Amino acid sequence: MTHTNLLASMAVVALLGTAQGALAQTVVDQSTTNNADVMNNGDNLSSGGPTSGLGSSLAIGATGAASVASQTGINQTFSGPAVGFGTIDQRSTNTGNISNTNSGTLSVGPGTTGSGASVSISASGALNSVSITGIGGLQNTSFAPADSGDIAQTTNSNSGTVMNSGTIAGGGLIMSGNGSSASIGATGAMSSVSVSAIDATTFGANTLGAVNQTPVNTGAVTNTTTDNVIGDLTGKGVSASVSATGAAGAVSVAAIKSAGVGGVTTGDVTQTVNNTAVIGNTGGTTTVGDVSGDGASVNTGATGSIASVSLTSIASNAAVNTVGTVTQTSNNNALSTVKNTGTITTGALSGIGSSVGISATGAASSVSANSISDTTVPAGVQVVGNVTQTTLNVAGNTVTNTGTITTAVGPMGNGASASISATGAGSFVSFRSVK
Repeated sequence: MTHTNLLASMAVVALLGTAQGALAQTVVDQSTTNNADVMNNGDNLSSGGPTSGLGSSLAIGATGAASVASQTGINQTFSGPAVGFGTIDQRSTNTGNISNTNSGTLSVGPGTTGSGASVSISASGALNSVSITGIGGLQNTSFAPADSGDIAQTTNSNSGTVMNSGTIAGGGLIMSGNGSSASIGATGAMSSVSVSAIDATTFGANTLGAVNQTPVNTGAVTNTTTDNVIGDLTGKGVSASVSATGAAGAVSVAAIKSAGVGGVTTGDVTQTVNNTAVIGNTGGTTTVGDVSGDGASVNTGATGSIASVSLTSIASNAAVNTVGTVTQTSNNNALSTVKNTGTITTGALSGIGSSVGISATGAASSVSANSISDTTVPAGVQVVGNVTQTTLNVAGNTVTNTGTITTAVGPMGNGASASISATGAGSFVSFRSVK
């Protein structure tokens, strides 16, 4: 090799090394602590029109400590990081009292919602969140894979109480946008990892590393609302919910009205969830119109501790997702009563796989895969490793539910359901397909 060729070869190697370094994954290390009381005592929030824009939102909230890593594309492809996240380590701790006592109303004007739009009133003690969300639109957006390395989430809400209250007034709001939501909720400690495709033309096959979640809540959680009114739920996978939760670990993959979705591959999932506090949800009355959207849901509930892994495909190409071994431990410990009250009134449940539910749960571990009205027949078969679930609701923790549901007369869609339940401890593994 000549001297010139040797120099050229060395230059190429140097350039390759530089390029590889430039394209390294982005490592995220987040430590967030709040030791003070947080109070949001606002009054009314009113919008003259609906949340019609893609991914648009109206929100009233209070949060103690939050660590968030996200990639979001709305009518546009993802903007980075170039080759996704590397390892993600999130540690959030809250010791203060968190209060979102909105005495007024969140009012939403009449009209239709955009896909992925949201309306929410919420309070959270400690939150760790990793999310990859692609919402398509007029540009028929395609989303390249947005991978992540191993994810560790340590979430602690200690001693401080979490209180949330408020009312949503949206009687003229038609929830037609796929994946849109309306929610009122209070949460002590939450660890969440999610990958979501909504109205995407194509959505790359994402790869996530192992997920380790350890949410702990030791402060009372209370959610209060009165009369919430929303119009018809016509979009795919839309939801309306009122909830109070002590501690939750959640890994979710969802594709809604999307095509060309690649399956998500996730490493082993380990969830250790503990609640040691009283949880109460005074759900008031939630009134919605007809529930005609496939996979649409209306829920009111209170939960002490929950570990969940969910794989959902609605009106999409039923991609095959792969999850490693799943180990779930969910404990609702001593002095942790759970109480739920509330009323839900709806129109007919005509949507395929639509649901209405009121529940009170001490502790739950859940692994679920749902294919609803998918375009691929048969639906994609999910690949899940061995599942180990240990679920405990300690003696003396009474679980009380006094909810009622009224639905209008009309034909129910295939797989539609309405349920009222109280559960001390439950371990669930379910695979479901409906069309």
